[in-house]
Amino acid sequence: MRTAVNKPSVRLLWLACVVAMSGSLWAQEQKLPEVQVTAEAPEPDASAQINQQQVTAAELNEQQASQLADVVRYSPGVTLTNIGRFGSTGFNIRGMDGDRVAITVDGLALAERLDPSNLAPYAFFRSGRGGIELDSLKQVEILKGADALLAGSGSLGGAVLFQTKDPTDFLQTQGDESHAGIKLGFDGAYHERQFSVSAANRSGPVESMVLVSRRDGEQQRVPHKGDDVTGGARSIPEPLDNQSLNVLAKLQWQLQPEHRLGWTVEQFKANAEADERAKIGGTYLSRDTDDESRRRRIGMDYQWLAGSLWFDALSLKFDWQDTRNFGITKMLMNYATCPEGIQPCMRHEDRGFRQVQQRLALAFDKELSQGILHQQWLYGVGVERKRISSWRTNTHFLGESDQVGRSEAFAFVIPHIDIDQWYVLARDQVTLAGGSQWTLGLRYDGFNYKPELSELLQDQSGTITSGRFGNLSGQISYQYPLTDSQQLKAQWGRGFRMPSADDMYGGVSSSTVTDINGDTVVIWSSAANPDLKAETSQNLELAWSWQPARRQQLQLSVFRQDYRNLIESQVQTRLPDLQYQQCVRGECTLIEGNRYSQPQNIGRARVQGIELESLLQLNQAFSLRLAGSRQYGKDSQGEPLLSVSPANALASLRYQAPGQNWQLLTTVQHLAGKNEADTLQTQADGSRTSTVLQVPGSATVVDVNASWDLTAALQLQLGIFNLFDREYYRWDRMRFIYPGGGGPRGDVQPGTDGYRRFAEPGRYIKASVSYIF
Repeated sequence: MRTAVNKPSVRLLWLACVVAMSGSLWAQEQKLPEVQVTAEAPEPDASAQINQQQVTAAELNEQQASQLADVVRYSPGVTLTNIGRFGSTGFNIRGMDGDRVAITVDGLALAERLDPSNLAPYAFFRSGRGGIELDSLKQVEILKGADALLAGSGSLGGAVLFQTKDPTDFLQTQGDESHAGIKLGFDGAYHERQFSVSAANRSGPVESMVLVSRRDGEQQRVPHKGDDVTGGARSIPEPLDNQSLNVLAKLQWQLQPEHRLGWTVEQFKANAEADERAKIGGTYLSRDTDDESRRRRIGMDYQWLAGSLWFDALSLKFDWQDTRNFGITKMLMNYATCPEGIQPCMRHEDRGFRQVQQRLALAFDKELSQGILHQQWLYGVGVERKRISSWRTNTHFLGESDQVGRSEAFAFVIPHIDIDQWYVLARDQVTLAGGSQWTLGLRYDGFNYKPELSELLQDQSGTITSGRFGNLSGQISYQYPLTDSQQLKAQWGRGFRMPSADDMYGGVSSSTVTDINGDTVVIWSSAANPDLKAETSQNLELAWSWQPARRQQLQLSVFRQDYRNLIESQVQTRLPDLQYQQCVRGECTLIEGNRYSQPQNIGRARVQGIELESLLQLNQAFSLRLAGSRQYGKDSQGEPLLSVSPANALASLRYQAPGQNWQLLTTVQHLAGKNEADTLQTQADGSRTSTVLQVPGSATVVDVNASWDLTAALQLQLGIFNLFDREYYRWDRMRFIYPGGGGPRGDVQPGTDGYRRFAEPGRYIKASVSYIF
């Protein structure tokens, strides 16, 4: 609940600035209009990025979004990476993905991922970045380009900012009121059944809500038939059962007209069980998986509409978040090391990753007007602590019984780590006479890494030590009104990503050997690097926008994104005078010097591109959206950047006749194929070969969505997706497929149709019905 006070609104003054930039108001008089409206506390997640897209809950509902990938399904230039068994590692924006694209929920970053590249082909464990229920979302803001100012670490390519619903999103009036609703849905792509219930209430100064969502699904449907065979030639998806449950509850108390206190509790849990028949082969007689992810969050926020000399409003937030990922792989194996020689035997690989976060953030906002100059200040500070841990247990059973024959427990990849972070930021948006606007911002982050060794993880290399560093980032943008309806925008931005726990300390290993003189020497296989620096990016962007009317707008932008200090593993040499003998399977080789791998800040890359976004209101009933993106990138060695997505474009036609209670949305999307030349990589012998098993071609896909408001309380939605049943593939899935013919490594047997099980869904329907009591 908001209470009116005698001061300008942050949000409406921002809208007034946008209107002023068109030049029409300034042509009449050279001063800002005075506005008296309801005040609000600062919006620390409101970005000043000139290239951004906002997707509201109404749009997600209209598009019948049910999977995380649906959030960006109609956002050219933005995709969701899919690594297979463990789902998504995040979004891909401008050639960056994983932890290099920031993801926040109500301003709090999601947990970092754990994904050692050398272990990825085994698919025993890779922690993702999911844990978001779409029905709980109020809005999604997609930032394209470096914007660390508000998104913080991970904002190399951009950021995706999720905002969850509040009680006011369910309550329609300003007085005491109650709400209850139910929604049932079905997604044919995964045979998913969805159920959610919502309840909200306002009683005097107290508003509350609870939203519970449940999903049950199966493996993805593909547009072709195939035999239920085992091994890497399998062309249809493997059997899968998954469930998720999300609970979101909020309580907000308007203590006084200027003071508000709020609490948030959110809990997400998902489980997936799969029969990995494509892995059967060699020593594997069967392989089943049981994976679970959990995210719990408790938040408290206080807002004060102070109207003081130094700030108009204050926002204080405290958040606690616990994220856990578990992966159990159950294998029936026929191999010589079975306990007591009983073959075949069961083996369980049990791995997990946990991150606990605590954050305290304080933000202020202040508006200043002096003659023809208007300023909108946002400044704040914050501290955060993360506690990261991982574990692994190998259990070998006696034959196919449940009796344990041998069990081994040890730390998985990384030690326990505490990461302390603090930041300070300030941003000023300055609007001048004539409608031009400057945005100037700076942010400084400090980090301190403190690893802990244990009996489960020892470090003979002595490289797992504390690390400390800082990073300065900023943003400068300028908007200039060319005419009443046209604007020219320019921006420079700097993003960064702090080294992850895996970057800093992952996979440290060493062994003891005897050199040719008979002396015992410790040699390193891989070492940590506590002296790593943050990865950084710089974004240069120029945009032209045209808005002759409220529902007529177009923006064309070109950009260049430069990445520096990217962390890559590099071979190093120590003890150059050391000589020792290394024997593998009976063959011995004389080794000179200790060669080992270590992460270094050596990577550089550049991504360039062009993006179009437009909306045209053709008449009272029809509107047309056109959008597209094309980008390309290379690293400092001239090698194509594999993470750059192919070009795509869409045209979306909406029909909604005035006074009618139904609407129809038809979207035609073209996905360009990946140029095979852009998948070639230079090998050690100088040859250039593709590292991708199957390069996807182009495809044009048509989706049709319809919705009916049968009554004021009852709504029905129906959609047909991939209307013409096209068989097509997405680059951000195909590039993570590993060759292999069954067994512990790889997904697909080369030379077979095994890759076809990774096709996108064929023709399928989505349907939902919702009722408000």
